Amino acid sequence: MQLPCRACPESRPPLLRKLRGFEAGFTLAEIAVALGIFSFALVSMMGMLSVGLKNSRRATVQTAASNLLAGIVADIHASKNKSLGDNKYAYTSPKLQITATLDKKTNTVSDTQTTAISLNESCTLVTPSTPEMIQKLYSVQFFPGADGVAAIRVRVEWPVNRQPAAKPEGFLEALVPLPL
Repeated sequence: MQLPCRACPESRPPLLRKLRGFEAGFTLAEIAVALGIFSFALVSMMGMLSVGLKNSRRATVQTAASNLLAGIVADIHASKNKSLGDNKYAYTSPKLQITATLDKKTNTVSDTQTTAISLNESCTLVTPSTPEMIQKLYSVQFFPGADGVAAIRVRVEWPVNRQPAAKPEGFLEALVPLPL
C-alpha cells in the first residue's frame, strides 16, 4: 500500500479531500478560546497560591509559638521551690527567672511575674537593645491560676510590634501546674 502524497490531492483519503488543505490546523478562534481557558485556570491557580502561602506562614508561626510555650512549660517545671514559712513557697524558673509564690493552705498562686517579656523562637529573652529584633518575637504574659489551682497561666501572643489597642494576630495559652 502506498502512503498518500501530501502534494497530490487525488491520493488523499476521500474525507481529507474535502478539507481546505491536507495539513489542517487550529483556527485563530480555537487558539483564542484555548488561551482564554488556560489564562482563567492560571489566574485561579495564582489566587490559590497566595492563600496557600498565607496559611503556610500562619502554620509556621503557630508551630514556633507552640514550641516556645513547651519551652516555657519545661522551664517552669524545672523550677525549685523555696520555703518562705507558713506554708508559702517561692518558685523561680532557672532559665527565664519566672517568679511566683504559692500558698499551700489555699492552693493559690500570687506574686506572679506581672510584666510581659519578649522571647524569640529559641526561648531566649530579648530586650529592645538586643540586635536580634529582626527575628520573630513573641510576647509572653504570666497570670496566677484560678483560686484553688496551684498553677501559672501562660499566654504567648504575636506579633510583638503592634499597636497597643490592636488585637494580636494569634495567641496560645496554657495552665502550667507548679511542681509541688
